[in-house]
Amino acid sequence: MKFKKFGKLPGRPSALIELALKDIEQVVKKKRYGIDMGRWFHRTNQGERCTVCLAGAVMVNSLGCTPLRGDFNITPLSYGEERAALYALNSFGCGEIESGLSYMGMELPKDVKCQYPVTHFFSSTSNVVMGGRKNKQQWIADLREMVKYLKKHGL
Repeated sequence: MKFKKFGKLPGRPSALIELALKDIEQVVKKKRYGIDMGRWFHRTNQGERCTVCLAGAVMVNSLGCTPLRGDFNITPLSYGEERAALYALNSFGCGEIESGLSYMGMELPKDVKCQYPVTHFFSSTSNVVMGGRKNKQQWIADLREMVKYLKKHGL
C-alpha cells in the first residue's frame, strides 16, 4: 500500500503516531507545556503555560507552532496539508482507528479493529481518576501497542 504524505507529516498511520509520541515526549520535557487531550494547543491567560493534545504536540514540535500574542487557541484549522493528519491523530489518541484512517482518506481493512483499547487520559494537571501520571504513562504505552498492531496490519 502506498501512503500519501500530509505536508511535513507522514502518511502511514503507524509512522504518524510514532512521530506524535516522540513529539509529546519532547514537549513535556519543556516545563512550559502540559498535556490536555481536551485542547489542541491552548495558552493560559497568564501566557506562562500551554497545554497540548497529541496532535498539538506535533503542531509544537514537528510543525514549529508557537502561540502568538493574544492567540490563546490554535487548532488544525491553522494548517493546510497537515490538517487531516492532525485530526487523525486526535482520533488515534482516543483509540479510534477507523475514524483516524478516515481522516487520512483510508478505509478500514477487514482484518483491523475499528477501535483499539487505550487508557483515557485527559489532563496532566488534573487529579481526577482519568488524569494523573500513571494514566498518562499507560496511555503512551497503549499507543505504542497500537502502533505495533497497525504495523502488523501494514498500516
